[in-house]
Amino acid sequence: MLVKTVSSEEARTHLRDVMDEVAAGEAEIVIERHGKPMVAVISYKEYQRLQNERAQQAIDQRKGAQPDLMWLTASNQFDACYAKPA
Repeated sequence: MLVKTVSSEEARTHLRDVMDEVAAGEAEIVIERHGKPMVAVISYKEYQRLQNERAQQAIDQRKGAQPDLMWLTASNQFDACYAKPA
């Protein structure tokens, strides 16, 4: 996909065109201020895809952490029950 870079002034002046181009899937647009990239304009469909991806990653991370937490709890209970007196 084409990535276009425009100034903030150009984006402001041609906002409707920027939105139409992105919504049509013709480009993703990076808006710069004083020559530095500030924001990216992506389609709402792409935004939803990214949000779903982030949500799935969060779920996967929680699932991945759960067995370690369960093992740690079981290990601490075992140690508490069977620890030799000092």
